[in-house]
Amino acid sequence: MKKQRLLLSGISILLVLCLLAGGTMAWFTDTEKVQGDFAAGVLDITLKPGEDTAAPLAFENLRPMNYDAFKAEINEAGNGNNNVEGYAPLPQYFQPVVIQNKGTLPVYIEVSAKALAAGEIDCAKGGEKKLEITTDEKGRDTVKQIFEADGKTNVRVPCTNGLSDVLKIVLFEKAGDVWTVVSSNLNPGTEGEPYAPGVVLPAATGEKTYVVGAYLPQDTGNAYQAKHFHGNIVVKAFQTDEGAGAPSTPDVPESYTVTVTWLRDGKPVGTSTQKLAFTEGQETAALTPDPAKLPKDFVLADPEASAMVDKTALVASFEVKRPGDGSGKDADNSIWIETAEDLDNVRDGLDKFYKLGADIDLSDYESWEPIGVNKSPFTGVFDGNGYQISGLNVRSSSGGLFGYVKGDASDAPSVLKNITIKDPQVRGSSVVGALAGSAENARVASCVAAGGSVTARNWAGGLIGYSKRTTVTGSSASCTVIGLPFGEGYFGLSALGGLIGMLSGGTVEECFTSGETNAPSESPWYCIGGLIGCARGDTHAEIRNCYSTGRVNGGSPNGGIIGGIDGDGDSMGVASVQNCFTVSPVYTKWEGYYSHPAIGGRYRGEGAVHGSEVYYQTENYYVNDQLSTDWFDWGSLIVGKTEDELKQSSTYAGWDTDVWNIVDGAYPTLKGNSGR
Repeated sequence: MKKQRLLLSGISILLVLCLLAGGTMAWFTDTEKVQGDFAAGVLDITLKPGEDTAAPLAFENLRPMNYDAFKAEINEAGNGNNNVEGYAPLPQYFQPVVIQNKGTLPVYIEVSAKALAAGEIDCAKGGEKKLEITTDEKGRDTVKQIFEADGKTNVRVPCTNGLSDVLKIVLFEKAGDVWTVVSSNLNPGTEGEPYAPGVVLPAATGEKTYVVGAYLPQDTGNAYQAKHFHGNIVVKAFQTDEGAGAPSTPDVPESYTVTVTWLRDGKPVGTSTQKLAFTEGQETAALTPDPAKLPKDFVLADPEASAMVDKTALVASFEVKRPGDGSGKDADNSIWIETAEDLDNVRDGLDKFYKLGADIDLSDYESWEPIGVNKSPFTGVFDGNGYQISGLNVRSSSGGLFGYVKGDASDAPSVLKNITIKDPQVRGSSVVGALAGSAENARVASCVAAGGSVTARNWAGGLIGYSKRTTVTGSSASCTVIGLPFGEGYFGLSALGGLIGMLSGGTVEECFTSGETNAPSESPWYCIGGLIGCARGDTHAEIRNCYSTGRVNGGSPNGGIIGGIDGDGDSMGVASVQNCFTVSPVYTKWEGYYSHPAIGGRYRGEGAVHGSEVYYQTENYYVNDQLSTDWFDWGSLIVGKTEDELKQSSTYAGWDTDVWNIVDGAYPTLKGNSGR
């Protein structure tokens, strides 16, 4: 940011004084010169950081987010970026700015933002990352980064002001101990306006401190990834004297803080504050509500609404509603789930679009009936919307929150996304998971099972019991998965996994687990894995960029990532595992040959595992509670590393740093998956 100065030039004028005198004898004249220096007052406005700072204000790693979530980030100037875990580079949403009046005149100021022209842009690091975005027939975007021939270096393209039409630039000022919004947007490209506080900065000593914030609205699409905004924060100064070519004192309205109550069907659902200016002598003024201050997931019932505000009361209220018509026909018209009863009613419309609008407590349901069964599966879309479901208790032969989720492989998959289940207590016989018992041709994204337990005899996972041709991304589980013993004389394969019990095809990507997976130690052929219990050989599966940390105990075969492989003899390969690691302690009481610190051996047939850069932590594998190296041999596919080596960035030289946080002294974590 460059220092902004407005100067009135000094003027020197020769003043001639004529002295006249008279005499009785004759007329005569005389002259004297007196120098006069006339200097105009100086307007000298300084911004800090300014010319004494080499680097401009930098707002980095911005992501689409809800306006209320953005405001909640700030706590104090220079330290207002709280939600940074899992991101690299760290997000920088806020920067402090100090405006000083170093001139000799009192002034009014105006703060605005101005985008730089293309020729003025000095783009750092060679430009923007090059992306390719493809859209399928359903309007779904796939974003792909373009790399150089080495496969590691991003291709760069010239910088643009590509964020000009979406970026919001917000100005904060401290009220007491709280940073509050004084201007919801300075960017003229997104209908922002300059901010004039209407107060006088005294000469020489006047100073105002603000925080400039920047964010992308939550509906910003994939096309804006890696784009930039280059511009100036501009401060103009105006003299306070009437007629000096700037707004005079009577023309500067006085701003008041109005408390706005948001009503739904006449009942309050939230409050906010908004500035409103009253000109001199005005007792009422019209307030147009700021849509950016609406409660989360609400829109104005009347988009043209306004209210007259009395200066003596300074309150206003507006009716709001949920967006869409609630028919559930598509994402824009989702059925909103706000109560446990609403959630229970999902089973009456298994093919609809749903969206959570509040945290849900299911503790009044002694035994929750899973949504969807084999004959009538859930085929719709359910968006948890960042809210939380708690109190889930399931006592059923199979299932979890959902029972059977199935999409149409030839059309669109069923989708479960952004769902967090806190402390689930799920107990069944077979095909059991906190989120779903079975998912087929589905897509599961950003779902979490946090704490609690999942218990069954067969095919149980912290998130999903049985996953077939399903894509699971950005998800995690920290619950305990417990296997029950079988009856006497039973001999067969079971599977317990920290995330998925039985995996048959599909993709598992950017997922992790941290809960314990525990099978009866006396039961053989209990396939248990820190991430996946068993991968079947009838359909190829891909597992990428995942890790596990929870203890794996009992049974055989077992492993920190995959418990074992169920090949059918004709399979070309049951699984491909790429860029994964495990620090899970693995314990077995059965013949160690069938197990492994990372991926257990074959249960039957010739199923195989392909891939590369799969790591396990050494001295973390036990047979009969004794450290052992008696395990299934996968050759060079899987490599043991010490704890120190797993905490060295050089170990992961080829891994995608847009996916992983990799720093010396710590295990890697996933940028886009903090587990909430």
